Amino acid sequence: MKGLLKFLFVPVLVVGVLANMKDIKRYIRIRNM
Repeated sequence: MKGLLKFLFVPVLVVGVLANMKDIKRYIRIRNM
């Protein structure tokens, strides 16, 4: 059960990080303008 939870948690974490990076890049671009 613990292994399955980790298996499900990792992709969610990766998706969250990628979404945050996209938002951060957009924020930096807006600030630099």
